[in-house]
Amino acid sequence: MTYGTWDTMRQVWTLTREQLEAHIAREREACAKLAEQTICDTHIPTGLRIYGTRVADAIRARGEK
Repeated sequence: MTYGTWDTMRQVWTLTREQLEAHIAREREACAKLAEQTICDTHIPTGLRIYGTRVADAIRARGEK
């Protein structure tokens, strides 16, 4: 998997827009999968129950804008 090109002169990675968007999509999906593993948490101040699947859906929805 290519993450861009290493510029030895400037010591930086150079990415195309498509490479950057693909990287962000992979990171977003990794976060969503991690959230899905959370069965349920309770938000202490409000007592609301926060389900990992809802969080995962919200993370994935951010990529659809």
